[in-house]
Amino acid sequence: MVAPGINVNSLGISGVSSVAGTGTQYAVALAAGAAGLARTAYPEPTPEQIVHRIQMTSDKLSDSQPSDGRFGYGMINLAAAVTKVLPEEAGGGTGNGDKQHLAQGVPSNRSAVPSA
Repeated sequence: MVAPGINVNSLGISGVSSVAGTGTQYAVALAAGAAGLARTAYPEPTPEQIVHRIQMTSDKLSDSQPSDGRFGYGMINLAAAVTKVLPEEAGGGTGNGDKQHLAQGVPSNRSAVPSA
């Protein structure tokens, strides 16, 4: 799986100005945030099921996916992670109508570096 990690806007050390940074520390923070948002939207699944949700809702970056050695499952898509109904959930009454507010304003295509 990959997450944005190149030219990510963040607060500067003073907390007043913004800076653009690059590195895995930005991708790791986004991956952890995605897990937190998915867990908030879907509190019942196990941690493994949350990881599965993030993997299955990621934007594919190559033809050799769902998982390859370079991009894994693809670019994390926060909006899809909290709103998409997975095929295995379709019969369980999990809808996405009440999840739409969580996805507003989440960018889905940014520059990426593979995350560890």
